Amino acid sequence: MSATPENQTVESAKKYFAFVSYNSADRQEAEKLQRQIERYRLPAIIREEVTKKTAAPCPPKLSPIFRDITDLPVGPLSELLRNELEQSRYLIVVCSPNAAKSNWVNREAEHFTRMGWYDRIIPYIIADDKTLGFNACCPPILRDPPEFQDDAALDLSKEEDRLKNDESKNTLRQIFATPEMKEKVPLKGVSLIHEPPAHLKVIAKMLEISPDMLIRRDAEYQRQVMTRWTYFISAVAGILMFVSAWAIQAERRATAQQKIAVEQREEADGLVWFLMYDLLDEI
Repeated sequence: MSATPENQTVESAKKYFAFVSYNSADRQEAEKLQRQIERYRLPAIIREEVTKKTAAPCPPKLSPIFRDITDLPVGPLSELLRNELEQSRYLIVVCSPNAAKSNWVNREAEHFTRMGWYDRIIPYIIADDKTLGFNACCPPILRDPPEFQDDAALDLSKEEDRLKNDESKNTLRQIFATPEMKEKVPLKGVSLIHEPPAHLKVIAKMLEISPDMLIRRDAEYQRQVMTRWTYFISAVAGILMFVSAWAIQAERRATAQQKIAVEQREEADGLVWFLMYDLLDEI
């Protein structure tokens, strides 16, 4: 979905930058990706380029990211989850053999597709898709070609539910039958194993910029940060060396002063001894 001032105005009003959909078995990777995205500070030059491209201010961080903590195997999407999906600019699907068998993950992706945002779904593949194959890691709706499964929340033994199920599947078939959708299938995923740094490539997709540009700018930014830290550490080291040298000199001066004081005390003691004893003996 190309960025225009009109759709950017709508998108900027949404509550979340992304909704992370995952199977509970992949919770650790989902949590890690959420942290990486929310904590990543975009380089200033990237924010400037995105702002020019979209005519909307680009924030320093893509936050918040919504990650559902539930993983219900059956039942329709709750109204809360539907609202959170509709308030998200992107849907990041953590893809794995676990997600491929998850009705819950598939329903979330289906709902995003029905809203017309299929091209804003980002498959984040955490398994070895080159060995297993893309379809083995993705929920049915994201496969190539997409698969339209029965709604697990419906009782297909009832005619009413069968009609709802058929209507739901036909709606999806019609969506994917349009020329626009045919150009978008299959979605290009991001592989955690084969495309490091994967979280930057996910961020690049969310910003609709070249992943290579973000990675290059990030590397430059990290070098600048390292250079600044090197200067800072060098400055601190120089200050510590100066303070250390000053402390050594001060200690030497104190030692010398102490030695002089001892000598002066010895001279004074000698004088007192002379006055009290030697001089009296001479008198």
